[in-house]
Parts: sequence; structure tokens; C-alpha cells
Amino acid sequence: MAQSPHRRKLVSSLTIVELGLLDLARIMETEKASFIPAIQASKESIRKRFSLGHIMLGAEIAGRLVGKICFSYANFSPNDFAGFPKTFQEFSHQPRPERYNSVFVYNLDVIPEERGSKAASLLIRAMFERAKKDGCIYVVVDGRPSSYNGNVAKEERVKQNPKLKAALDSYLAGGPFPTDEELMTDPTLAFYIRVAGGGKFLWIIPGFLPGDKPAGGIRVIGYKEI
Repeated sequence: MAQSPHRRKLVSSLTIVELGLLDLARIMETEKASFIPAIQASKESIRKRFSLGHIMLGAEIAGRLVGKICFSYANFSPNDFAGFPKTFQEFSHQPRPERYNSVFVYNLDVIPEERGSKAASLLIRAMFERAKKDGCIYVVVDGRPSSYNGNVAKEERVKQNPKLKAALDSYLAGGPFPTDEELMTDPTLAFYIRVAGGGKFLWIIPGFLPGDKPAGGIRVIGYKEI
């Protein structure tokens, strides 16, 4: 498989690379290893994202692709909920506008056997560097509260978090927005905030990705100013 030309060594055994269509087979391997089938991207979806001008960075260890982060450029205001995508399909298939102020991060994955490495944190840092270089002022993520229902699949093992589930259910039933403390009890949400060096939980959107049963189809939209 031909390798992408853009490389930058970060640690002795891990390299960040920019991915392209020539890497499609390797991208699909990480999708299948990292995500439950219901939320894996198809080849058609990945091809479409590249055609829309999206950027995908990969983490390699000894030449093997072990993870990736995928994002698009878009326009965003934390005061404009009406104009924000309400589904994952819309969020992850934004066409690249001529002018933009933000990066929408819709995919971060690391294969299970490498989740103890620095791959995920280095991918996030590389994304921030690229976004800043390209003039973005916001990074926006669709945070996946995987412990809402939890999962015991081979792709991920996350215990259900009753405190998180109760806080989200209360909000969706008309109660107060969950506290940062409550949301940070979810390992995925906490990871994003910790590695990003801060950020804000902004919106909670039910039915964002209905097939994601561990997360109850919910996404917690977070953002950080660069």
C-alpha cells in the first residue's frame, strides 16, 4: 500500500501521517477494530468525506495504522444552536466552505490493543496544530457518552454509569443541564476535555446517532477556543 507523503515523527515509535484514498483499506481496518458495527463508517462514506475536503490524520506504530482522527472545516457559533447539525450524518458530511472558523471533529479511534499508548492524545494535539495553522478559532466535537448504557463488545468495554445516565435523562425530561462534574464521569467525555486542556460542554442532542446503543444515540457537543 502506498503511503501518504506527509509525515511528522512525534515519538520514537509513533508517527502521525496524513491519510488519503490510497489508505482506504487501512482506514477500514481501524474502523472495524475500534467501533461496534452499527457506528462504523462505510467505504462510501469515507470516500465522500475525502471528496468534501475533509482531513484525516493517522497514527502509525512500526508502519501499522493504529488510529486516526477525522475532521472537517465549518462555520460555528456557540450561540447558534438552530444552525448546528442535529444528526451525525450531517455533522460528519459538511462540505468545506470557502471561509470557515472552526473544525468539526467527528472521529477519533485507536485499535483496542494500543489504547494504552499515546496515540489518541497525539492525534488530538496534531489536529489542534493543523486547525490553528489553517486559521480556525474553535474546535467542536460530538462527545459520545459511551457509559450511558455501557457496552461489553470486543471493540469497547465500558461499564454503564448510573450517575451519568440519570443526569442526561433528567435533562432530556426538562431538568437542568448536567454539571461538568456529572458529565466528566463519562470516560470518553472526560478524555476529550483533559487532553484538549479544557473546553466547554455546550449542547446535548438526543437521536444524533440512533444506532449507537451504548451512548443511547445521544451526543454531548463540546467546544474549545483555540
